[in-house]
Amino acid sequence: MRRIDILKSGSHSYSFEAAAARDLHQALGETDITSQIIALDEGNIGTYFQDLLVNPPCATLSFTNLFPAFHFFSANARLPHILIKEGHIGGGFSSLKNPLNQIYLPCRATVSYLQSKGSTQVHFAPSPPLWRNSSIDRDAKRPYDAVLFNDLVEKGDLFKTWERIFSRQEAEFLRGFLENPPPASTLESLIDALKHSPLSNPTGGIDHWLTALEEALPIQPTLDLIESIPNVHFHLFGEHIGNCWLTRLQNRGTIFLHDLLPYSLHFEVLKRAKILIRPKPFSKDGADPWILPAINAGSLFLTPKNPFLEEMLGKDSPCFYPEGDFYALEEKLHFYLEREKEREEIIRAYHPLLEKYEYSYL
Repeated sequence: MRRIDILKSGSHSYSFEAAAARDLHQALGETDITSQIIALDEGNIGTYFQDLLVNPPCATLSFTNLFPAFHFFSANARLPHILIKEGHIGGGFSSLKNPLNQIYLPCRATVSYLQSKGSTQVHFAPSPPLWRNSSIDRDAKRPYDAVLFNDLVEKGDLFKTWERIFSRQEAEFLRGFLENPPPASTLESLIDALKHSPLSNPTGGIDHWLTALEEALPIQPTLDLIESIPNVHFHLFGEHIGNCWLTRLQNRGTIFLHDLLPYSLHFEVLKRAKILIRPKPFSKDGADPWILPAINAGSLFLTPKNPFLEEMLGKDSPCFYPEGDFYALEEKLHFYLEREKEREEIIRAYHPLLEKYEYSYL
């Protein structure tokens, strides 16, 4: 019988990788593939690979980038590794050094770009619908009108952080990139911008730049959204970096700031939310990691469209609003907040997606 070892970091019990590992282990239990979850760190990696040589799996799998020592041992053992990313490829390039490894990304634009450059190890796959078998009380109260899983960050503080992490020249380069959002995938646009820049050796590699930009790109759309719609109660779950946000926000009477949550608690929020809002598409063309959990939790989601989301949800999905058109978004919010039945009908119509995207690519 085939076996997959699902590897996770030993110290993160409430992270995406921990939730995804449990979910995949349960899903594989219904197939002819056995699996075991192994908490791996630099202290036990030697013991793990000694055991592995005696009883090897057909592959290892993780939902996050593993430390360099793992890739060294894995390459020497000629063992395929599957990396399933919830977000962007940042930090995942090290996996591509082993030709046996495969990476699955939810950003189709990035996958298309890398494949056009000759990569055969990168594949497109939406993030799996976690908490599939969780109990949902459909009659429970939903006290949160509109929820966003986004950070509020003062740009000045962000740029100072970049100057500490990178060189001043690199920080200026990233600042210009952030203030003129890319028309293509962030990776493709970043590589293209580097061709016309005097910078040649990014501090820590392009992975670090990519991660910094992907975290920063939703900041301005989030702020613009909550300050443009005055009569809706917004609940933001994320980090709030900067001084006195609650006194600076224009609509502070309707904006409620909540702390950044462990990943596993986001689903509890969705079960109490009427609507989840995405201020910008997660990528230029690809899946959004929160749409399937929202469907599963019974929360309507509103998002700008991209080509994959149009294929997934339908071109005329009622869940779309024009990116940056907050007047249109406000109208939709008021309409659906007042109509519970219509919200439930839309969510119910999308329930088949939960099964369609449940690890169908493995």
